[in-house]
Amino acid sequence: MRTLRMKVTMNCYASLQTTLQQAPRTWLVTGVAGFIGSNLLETLLKLDQTVVGLDNFATGHQRNLDEVQTLVSPQQWAKFRFIEGDIRALDDCRRACEGVDYVLHQAALGSVPRASPTRSPPTPPTSTASSTCWSPRATPR
Repeated sequence: MRTLRMKVTMNCYASLQTTLQQAPRTWLVTGVAGFIGSNLLETLLKLDQTVVGLDNFATGHQRNLDEVQTLVSPQQWAKFRFIEGDIRALDDCRRACEGVDYVLHQAALGSVPRASPTRSPPTPPTSTASSTCWSPRATPR
């Protein structure tokens, strides 16, 4: 049973890869300089997707982005646009969401006090586990 489940999962993944390569999309990856975000960046670029990355380097690292650049072709890397910004800043989120089809939200802080927006109010709501990137097409509440 487990082998069949793995086979079905791999077939679905292969089908998804083909679909994405045939109809490229634009993705926003928040926390793109973190471990998970940079792995998503690499995978999406290798599938010839366009990626916008948003990170403030609070827990992510430039070296993760540098490593992805070495793992993809120059043509694939050219489809990446990096924004150094914060998910708690409405203007950063609006800029990052421009023209984006999908948001993969990976940005988070491992500490509630560090995630608290006390430095520059007003800011969008935030949490340590997840947050919503404000879309220019949506009306903020």
